[in-house]
Amino acid sequence: MDTRADRERFVVVCAVDDSAAAADVVKTAAYQALRSDGELHLIHCLQKPLGENTTEALEAGRRLLEGLSKQENVTESVTLHLAAGVPWIEIVQLAANVHADLVVVGIHDQSA
Repeated sequence: MDTRADRERFVVVCAVDDSAAAADVVKTAAYQALRSDGELHLIHCLQKPLGENTTEALEAGRRLLEGLSKQENVTESVTLHLAAGVPWIEIVQLAANVHADLVVVGIHDQSA
């Protein structure tokens, strides 16, 4: 069993969407990774089905992740993940796969 003591780095998973709050969510996650000399994993999830605009959706997701990863104070050890499926499942699966110590998520405005 992998424990925190067995690993050298603190692992943070940060789930982002295309909301205005995403930049703040990444800053919070990056701060936690930086203060622990850890690694940061950013994940953006596209909900299936993607329909006719699959290529455009993938490209928009990639641009979103790349843009957020280039913010000031984002750790150099950042890995980008673009997933398709049910967001909470994809986030939990990534967290398990990378043995995350912390998962940071924002809030999605369902009223819009």
